[in-house]
Amino acid sequence: QDWLHQPFRRDLMPESADLIDQLRACGVPAVISGAGSTVLALGTTDQLAGVAGADTRDFAVHQVGFGAGVQLHA
Repeated sequence: QDWLHQPFRRDLMPESADLIDQLRACGVPAVISGAGSTVLALGTTDQLAGVAGADTRDFAVHQVGFGAGVQLHA
């Protein structure tokens, strides 16, 4: 959990703070990234499916897939 600045900015971005609380309550790690324009949540497909009911109406949701294991690109 980010103890340096995130708690102090909650009042400035209540929608982001609420979304992070919803995600974390479902066991999905989530943070505010950058100056607060991004909420970043990382999880498995199953974890993220469990938060399908999260209130994201104020956000553009992008699902990015990642491979597993080691990949070498030359």
